[in-house]
Amino acid sequence: MWSVASTMRAQASTTREVADGLSLSVGALGVASTAIQSLLPLLERFRDLMVAGKNETGDARRTMQNEMDALKTQMVSVAKSASFNGVNLLFHKQGEAYELNAVTGLAADGAAITQTINTEGLTLIDEVNTNGILSRTYNLGSNTFRKLFDDYGGNAYRIGLYFNATTPATGFAYDGALAATNSMISQVTSVAARIGAMKSSMESQQTFLRTLADVHTAAIGRMVDANVLEEQARSKALEVREKLAIDGLAIANARHSAVLQLFGLKPAT
Repeated sequence: MWSVASTMRAQASTTREVADGLSLSVGALGVASTAIQSLLPLLERFRDLMVAGKNETGDARRTMQNEMDALKTQMVSVAKSASFNGVNLLFHKQGEAYELNAVTGLAADGAAITQTINTEGLTLIDEVNTNGILSRTYNLGSNTFRKLFDDYGGNAYRIGLYFNATTPATGFAYDGALAATNSMISQVTSVAARIGAMKSSMESQQTFLRTLADVHTAAIGRMVDANVLEEQARSKALEVREKLAIDGLAIANARHSAVLQLFGLKPAT
């Protein structure tokens, strides 16, 4: 029983370590979720300014574009700061893998069960030009390409009320830019939901593992208690047998003395 208890104690300890290790993945997902909830209103405000500025000209249009440029700076800042323990799901640097690896459990033989999450579809800003919901170029049609940020997305004009430093976006260019912005909002909203669901799943698994470790620990306690009671019972039984043996020997000696007395003899001393 002690051997079984020792094995279970090691298993409970390892299970608890796996549960604690999930805190890194939960933390990365939690930071990403918080950041994306902060970024989404900025993007929606950017879209609202595009709608409001469609028919504006001169200083009014330029003032709106200046605010939109400030919003873009904030978006980049939010995405870059969404890092937890060196893991950033929203901002991807050149050369980094699109993966989040997490040990989520233990197999029957004690081997680690690892879950690998492909994070490429979660990236908002990517130093790789072809990736990133907010940093890639968007084809507005007729091979007309636009991008949100000046520093990302390769060689293309910008999405906004002006498609370059001085030329207003009108007609087809404006409509396409607005459609691209609405597409970004839809994609970012979808990513926010995916990250939230993954975070909830990881938290549920973490809770399960901690509960499992507690169950193992409680079972070990019961096994140890049962073993102690068993040893106590054995010790008590041994005491009883020894007492019975002593009592039996005393009775035998008493009977031997009585027989000798019948013949007028005295027991040897």
